[in-house]
Amino acid sequence: MVEKQQDNLWDHTASIMAIIAEVNRDKKKNPTPFTAARFHPRKAKQKQPPIEQVDLKILKSIFVDRRPQ
Repeated sequence: MVEKQQDNLWDHTASIMAIIAEVNRDKKKNPTPFTAARFHPRKAKQKQPPIEQVDLKILKSIFVDRRPQ
């Protein structure tokens, strides 16, 4: 609940920051318009570590080939 409230507050702040940056943007030097997502720290594109690929044969040995004792 607290994180959602913080996200809402950051949405507001990021929108204001994008508007200020857009008004002061030199369109010749920077043709790409600013968006709120660029200024939002929680929604910025973060590099995710790659998902580790594992062999699932061990699951077969545990769940399928398991013999009752």
